[in-house]
Amino acid sequence: MQCTVNKQEIGQEQLQGQQLLLLGGPRLPFTGHELQHIRHYVENGGNAMIIMQEGGENRLDTNINAFLEQVGISVNGDSVIR
Repeated sequence: MQCTVNKQEIGQEQLQGQQLLLLGGPRLPFTGHELQHIRHYVENGGNAMIIMQEGGENRLDTNINAFLEQVGISVNGDSVIR
């Protein structure tokens, strides 16, 4: 298995054929197109792992909840362990 780091806009080309999409503490808002591509990837059997830190979306200045809420989950701003 090979890990690829993508620093470009997330598109269908980058997700095609991938086994896992790992978003480790995204620090910028996703575009509407990126969120659509991520949702399409997951709806078609793709796996996604999203890792956040204390403070959630507000602290990291991201909008990942726009995707997560569509699948019934969301990131809170609190933490489980300090």
